[in-house]
Amino acid sequence: MTLERVPRARWDVVRHLCQLSAAWLPPEAALELPGEDEWEPLIEAASAHLVTPVLGYALRGRTDVPDRVSDYFDGVLYLNRERNQFVLNGLAETLKALAAAGIEPILLKGGASIVSGLYPDPGMRVIGDIDLLVAEPQAQEAAARLAARGFNAVPSASVTYGEHHHLVPQYDPKSGLTVELHVRPLLNRWHEFLDAGSVIRQSRRIDFQGCEFRVPCPTHRAIHNIVHNQLSDENHARHRLDIRQMLELAALAHRHRDDIDWQGLSGIFRASAQLAVLQDTVEVAELLFGVPFGGAIGKSGKSPLAALSAEIQRSDVNWLFDRFSSAVKKHPRTLLNVF
Repeated sequence: MTLERVPRARWDVVRHLCQLSAAWLPPEAALELPGEDEWEPLIEAASAHLVTPVLGYALRGRTDVPDRVSDYFDGVLYLNRERNQFVLNGLAETLKALAAAGIEPILLKGGASIVSGLYPDPGMRVIGDIDLLVAEPQAQEAAARLAARGFNAVPSASVTYGEHHHLVPQYDPKSGLTVELHVRPLLNRWHEFLDAGSVIRQSRRIDFQGCEFRVPCPTHRAIHNIVHNQLSDENHARHRLDIRQMLELAALAHRHRDDIDWQGLSGIFRASAQLAVLQDTVEVAELLFGVPFGGAIGKSGKSPLAALSAEIQRSDVNWLFDRFSSAVKKHPRTLLNVF
């Protein structure tokens, strides 16, 4: 009599995915790879959380990964690298056109992470649209410059852009690049965490493949990541895990350990009565990705990992499917930006 193998619990798969996805970050640890029949749910989870390329990079060159799995990871990493390069080429030309008008935007989120070298391979990060922060008095001129380059407005009927933190998204049919021009880095509801003037003044100049970009300072990037992920997307309140964003925060904490002002962050989150959000985010990131954060910010005592585990067991797949379906309904071109 042959007993069927009991499928791994969803939380076990997700936690294993976090460990493997962070294998490229120190401190290095011995990795336990999935069993022969355990790769499929891991790959499905990686795809759902948009971390397949980073997983491919983390496991590159390992001879104990099945050939078919290794070939798949290599292929996805290669294709995403090619796509990102195509998008960044379009972005570089766009920034040159804006610079000619005296407009120097700040690159936010995933784009900033790629050009600043946060990832050792630019193909590791799946990106959708590109967020550019501009001084509000220059926003309409920037939009006009994009339109002159052939960008088309792709508004969402559910957004009142006159009251929003970014203008109508602009899509370039030549490069596939979608740009959101931000006048504020965060939703108006969370504006007290980060103001545009401070981000612009403290931004840093980066050279990427012969092109100059500006990105926020590490402290502002950490604030933006946490507020966008946990508050704007409501992941903290709903006990949801966005592996791509949390891994990016862990990478920021490792790369800029001495540059991020964690005590300053604590003060900002405490002043907005959201200190527990910061504490829970850091605690979860340390536990899931094994990267110690600098700064003693304490713990909320709410056992955030247990809450995540329970919710993921219940609704992780449903939430990701609903989120993707909603995005496609609002912006059908989203399908062009995701594998």
